[in-house]
Formats: sequence, structure tokens, C-alpha cells
Amino acid sequence: MNGEKLRDAYQYVSDSIGYEEFASLASQLKLPYGKEAGFTSRELAAYVSLLQKVKDKPDSVHVDIVIEEKDRRSFATVTVLAPDWAGLLDSVVSVIHERGYNLEYLQGFLTRGGRYAVITVSLELSEKLTKRFLEEKATLEKLLKSMARSDRAIMKLLRGEARKLQKYREVIAILHGLCSADEIAEIVGSEAERFFASRPGAYIEERKPDDLAKQILTNYRFQREVEAHGGVKVSVSNIETSKELLTAVSVVGLDREIALDDVLQGLREFLVDFQRKYDKEFVTDQGVAVFRVEIQTAEGTWLEEGQLTELELMLTEKLKQKQRRVPLEVRMGAELFGRLAIPQLLKEAAISQKPQVYIFPELSQRDSALFKILLVAPVKDKKAGELAISCVNRLNRITGLSVTSTTQPIAREGREVDIIDVKADTTIFEESEDIYGTIKDCLREEIGDFRDFDEGLRVLDVKRLKELTEMLAAQGVDSKFVRNFYYNTEDFFRVSAPEVEIAAHITLGWRAYRQFRKVKEKIVKGANTENASLFCVVDERDKMDIDMYLAPLREYELLLTRIDEPGAVVLLFRVGKDNRGLSGDEVERLLALFAQ
Repeated sequence: MNGEKLRDAYQYVSDSIGYEEFASLASQLKLPYGKEAGFTSRELAAYVSLLQKVKDKPDSVHVDIVIEEKDRRSFATVTVLAPDWAGLLDSVVSVIHERGYNLEYLQGFLTRGGRYAVITVSLELSEKLTKRFLEEKATLEKLLKSMARSDRAIMKLLRGEARKLQKYREVIAILHGLCSADEIAEIVGSEAERFFASRPGAYIEERKPDDLAKQILTNYRFQREVEAHGGVKVSVSNIETSKELLTAVSVVGLDREIALDDVLQGLREFLVDFQRKYDKEFVTDQGVAVFRVEIQTAEGTWLEEGQLTELELMLTEKLKQKQRRVPLEVRMGAELFGRLAIPQLLKEAAISQKPQVYIFPELSQRDSALFKILLVAPVKDKKAGELAISCVNRLNRITGLSVTSTTQPIAREGREVDIIDVKADTTIFEESEDIYGTIKDCLREEIGDFRDFDEGLRVLDVKRLKELTEMLAAQGVDSKFVRNFYYNTEDFFRVSAPEVEIAAHITLGWRAYRQFRKVKEKIVKGANTENASLFCVVDERDKMDIDMYLAPLREYELLLTRIDEPGAVVLLFRVGKDNRGLSGDEVERLLALFAQ
């Protein structure tokens, strides 16, 4: 190696190494392809310093990190010297990437004899990144030393990830043949990546690329349909893995309407005895829940072909049956409904500059379903009230729909607020999605393009439910109870009330339910929040008489939440007067009355 270059590089090393030893160590360095001109003086100094350290402690890992400024820019050079092994380069680069840094330059080569590998990574750092890099320099060095050591577990993981990547490429190639150009752009950029990232390597490895591609495409298409129209989508098929024969069930619906337990209960009704081999669930930011359950029969095999369609139809029908809801007039008085709902829609209308429509299912009966439509739209050329009349006339012209009542239009902030009650004949409309779609089409013809408030509500629900679940976990409240209670609380109340108040509702219900499970007799509890008084009653389903509790509450502002838990019904009444809680005497009187 050039003597002048050696002498120039020698000035950058510590005094602990003599020049002759420095030159001897430098001779071990083999110039990689592209470095015919030789190493820079600083590179040479860094490499030799690391070789000196490994000379004293063979097979050890050493890291050198240098930060320099040039032309008002900051650069970091990270050099790692370690015994060579197959996953070393990937391990080093992954540490850099995972910390959020981008590589400007990467070089790797072996020392003579191939025993050690030297990897150099250069990074250009912004002012903000330079500050962070300096703060975590010591941590980065420890991570690099740890990850650069040859480790069977790491090598196994890297091999597994390599196989996973190969399977990913095969699946994407198959999807290109199954999807439209628009679909493949979205799937590759999101759905497929999330799918592979969230499943263990063994799951991916054991399944055929064709089956994985179909699962990803089914998830994607079902999610888009449910986001747009609601409802429930179910797919049942048989798959053969490298180990066994399975029946795979994919279900997609709104998170507030179905849970994994609902899917499993449906399977139990179809198959008295089955083996759960794999299940996964997740909720999108839009409030859409995706479930995957893979099962075997009691005999350890998949279902017969004829049973697949039967199970798909049965699950679809079961999951589409709305959970029995207390009529809106009972759960929330008209005054409280207006106080919570109307401001929320007016706010959204002002932000989006679009009319807002909210279609709320009130009650399902044998041959009919009742819906409440809340409409907020600019008055424009029509006088206040004429918009409602035109919408009512349009709805009444549809076979199977009839308007049962409307409220006096309210004019606010240049917008008209209307509440329309509609009855739908379910012998004419086969699916609830058809009813929603028809109502939306009618309204769109009268008011033009609008924003379905329910879509925004779902996004808010996902965020709020996550925050409440984390908040209440510290108090020992079961996450399934939180979810059940939250989604059975009035829509507008749960997105507009302070989280602390909703948490107070759930906590009171949870404590009452836990006490009921211990004593097996009716429990009545009360509590106060800033704006209302709370009463919770828990009893066996056969003994619960809602009307008995509602009768003394008719004179108050009332919000009722009802949930069904194993062996019990939980009722929570939020009671107030002029947006305040009740007096101490009134609370004591009602608690005594409910306890009878």
C-alpha cells in the first residue's frame, strides 16, 4: 500500500499503536471493487484502528462512528468490523433504517483471508437529525454491536424473512392477473404489505401463493364494499396447507356491529364441535372489522363442498341480523337527541362545506324497519321547509318506502335542519344495504352530493374506542366489555361527550356487572358526573323489566344504554334536568325505587 497514504492516515489513529504495527495491520485490508484508487486516509485510519481492537480480542465486534461537517452539511460515517456471516450486511443496514436514517453511501468488503467483514455506511444529516443522532449515538453503537454478532436465531429469522419476501413476490404476481389496474395499485401499496407484515412466517410459508392472493383480494374488496354500503360480507372456502386440510372463513363488517365472538358463535351453531386452528382480527381506521378463522372438523379435516355454501349463507344471515336495539325514543329523548346530534352535523357541514346526512336504524320488526334521517343542507334558492317537502315526496314515490313523520324544519347558519322518519317494507328490500342505498339515491337527487356522516362517525369511533380501552385497562375493565358498552351507547353522545364521562359510564356498568356475577342477584348502583346522574341496574334477562325503570324517568332528560352480557342484562340510565344532575334527594328516591 502507498507509503505516503499510510503516513497520512497514521495521523488519525491513537498513540497506542506504532507505525510499524499500523502498516502491518493495513496490509490485511483488501481493496474492494471500485476502490482501485485506494482508501481515503480517514477510511484507512478507521479500518486499522478496528483491526487493532479485534487483534486483541479475536472474533469480537467493533464499531466506529464519526460525525463531520462539510460545506455547512453534516455527515456521519459508521464503520462496523465483525466476523463475516451470511446476514451481517442485512443486520447492520436494518439497524440504520429502523432508527429512521437514510443511507447516502454503502461499502462492504472482506479482509484478506475472508475472516472479517468491514461495512461502512455514510449518512447525510439535517440539523434536526444531527441533534438526534448525537443523542442516540451510544445506543446506536450498542445496537450495531449486538446485531452484527453471528446468531443462530438472527440467521433463522433472516432466512425466514427471505422466504417470506419470495412468497410475497409470487403472491403479487398472481394478484396482477386477478385485479384491475386501480385495484393492484392500492393492494400492493397497502393491503398486501399489511397482510405479510402482520402474519408470522410459518403462516405464510405453509400456505399456497394462490390461497394467500385470494385472501388478500377478498379482504380488500369486502372492505371497500362495507366502507361504502355497510352490511356484512362472508366468504367460506377450503384450503390445503403443507400440513393439513382447513376450512377458511373470512368475515368483514362494521366493528360496531360484529365481533369475533359473533363469528365463532355462528360457527358453533353450524358445527357443534370444531377445532380452531388459526384466527386473526383487525379494525381499519374507517371502523371496518376484518376476521379470519381457519378451522377443522372434529375428525381433523375440512368441510365437504356442499357445506361451504350452507355455512356462508347461514353466517351471512346471522351476522346481518342487527342486535336488538331499544327504540331511539326510549334510549334518548327527542330534546337530548337534538342537542347532541344537530350541532355535530352543523359543525361537519361548516368544515366540509357539504350537506350532511345521517341515516339511523331505529327498530327492526318482522316485515318492516324504521329509520330516522337527519339532514343538514344549505337553504339556497328554496325557502326553509321546502327542502324537506321535496325529500319527503321523493321518498314516498319509492315502492316499499313511506315517510311516517317529519319535524318542523330548523334554520341555522344559512342551513336547514330536517328530521325525517321512514318506514321500509323488508318484504320488498332483501338487504338493509338496499334500503340505505335507495334512501341515499333519493336524497342525492334532491340535495346533490352530500357527506354521509356515518362514515366520519366510524373513524371517530375507532380512535375513541382505542383511547378508552387503554384508559380503562388500568382500572381492570375488560376490553370486550368496553367495546360492547361503547358501541351500544348512543352514536352522537359517544363522539361528542368528554371521554372522562363515557369512561364513568363504562366503569359504573363494569363494577355493577362484576358484583352481580358474585352475588347472582339484582344490583343497583348510582354515580354523578358533571352534567348528569347515572343509574345502573344489572339483573337476569328473564327478570329485567325496562318499562318499570323508565316510568319514573319520563320527566327527565334521558339516555339509556343497554348491553347483554353472559347471564345478565346491564342497563345504564344517564338522567339530567337542564343539563345538570339530580338533587341528592331525587337520586336517593330513584335508587330506592330501582332496588325494589
